[in-house]
Amino acid sequence: MVPDYYARLGVDPGADPAEIEAALKQQQPVWSMGTRNPKTRHTNQLYLDEVPALRRALLSGPEPRAAYDAELAAVQIAEREQKLDELQRRVRLRAAKGGLMTADRTLLRDEAARIGLDGDVLDRLTRLIPTLTTTTGPADVEELDDDPPADVLDPSTRRQIRGALEHLGRRDLYDALGLFRDAPASIITARADEERQRWMRKAQVTAEKTAWLEIIAHAQSHLTSPRARARYDRTLLLEAEESFDAVTVFALQGGLRRALASWSVSTPGRAQPLPQEPGHRGRLARRPGRSEPLPARRPDRPGDAGAEGPGAAFLDAPSAGRPGAAHLRCHA
Repeated sequence: MVPDYYARLGVDPGADPAEIEAALKQQQPVWSMGTRNPKTRHTNQLYLDEVPALRRALLSGPEPRAAYDAELAAVQIAEREQKLDELQRRVRLRAAKGGLMTADRTLLRDEAARIGLDGDVLDRLTRLIPTLTTTTGPADVEELDDDPPADVLDPSTRRQIRGALEHLGRRDLYDALGLFRDAPASIITARADEERQRWMRKAQVTAEKTAWLEIIAHAQSHLTSPRARARYDRTLLLEAEESFDAVTVFALQGGLRRALASWSVSTPGRAQPLPQEPGHRGRLARRPGRSEPLPARRPDRPGDAGAEGPGAAFLDAPSAGRPGAAHLRCHA
């Protein structure tokens, strides 16, 4: 890729060598100061490293400069052709329904301005495409269905964000940062920086740290600029609509009824209480440490519950030292 030295120096391509030399002397101190900033260090250092190549291309004579201008022009033509192809592809997508509506032309004009093309180029590309008019009734519904999808995040990005949020148990990026959806961009930026510094101080690399850093990166990308934030908010609305549609279809198709029926079949008698045995002996027989229940008491044995006679008194109690022991019998 051929760098554009004219744009870097802020001079016109037809400037004479004196103007180029003056602009270079003015920009070199700026680039040197820029190397002290961590955010612009690499870019400014690259500019300083390319100063000898800039001098050879623009200040070493007419022939090297003409060769550089020709090479730069070829690169610019290739970039412009690539932009035209991209714009033409978008025009074909918008016109696939048989023409372009007024809203389509407005969106295409904004897209052309974004990629660096003027409106005249768009007019030449759409000159032969008919303009569709908005009608009422069923035709209007068909036109709305044929419109391109809303400007939301792509499915891959949505899956990445959703996976990290599910790992952390959060609903969305706002909930992850602990902020309301109408929080100012400055508050979101400060909060994201604070969370990043807090997790970067942790030396151990864990799944939670990785998920948090991914969420913070997505928040800085999708919540700090108005356009990106509007796109993410539209994505949240779209996901809410998709979830509601899925639940509605599940309920209408009888899925809830079948789920309740299968639950009742798999757990028969769930609501029926277990039979209760009266007395302390029955409770002791059901203790978890016992392999089999105690044998039934014999009424013919002296001292049992069915024995008769004075002086037959029993104290049935579990041993304190051995949980689940049979009984301690005390005869008067």
